[in-house]
Amino acid sequence: MTIMADVPAAVTRPPLPRRPVPHERTPDRPTPAGPRPHPRQSATRPDTAARQLLDALYREHAPMAARVAAGALRARRHAVDHYRLARVRREEVTDYTDDLALAHLARLIGAAA
Repeated sequence: MTIMADVPAAVTRPPLPRRPVPHERTPDRPTPAGPRPHPRQSATRPDTAARQLLDALYREHAPMAARVAAGALRARRHAVDHYRLARVRREEVTDYTDDLALAHLARLIGAAA
């Protein structure tokens, strides 16, 4: 059996606010007159005073930075050379004809493999 009931009266509500489309003119978001340039195109070059200051700082501090980098490189090379020489000396001192040293070497190779 179907129930016959009156359809409830539609409640009238104000329309929901809509987000404006970017090209629409709205009172709270006026559009600029004419197209806007791309941000990278509108970027201006730094003024000449700032460029001159940057060049002066570079000329003053670039040699110092190069010396520090060269010193760090020399220190790294020195450390690498030191450990390489220590390894060579250790290998030269090791007597591989000794049975005990040979057994120790075989254990090291076996553990690494």
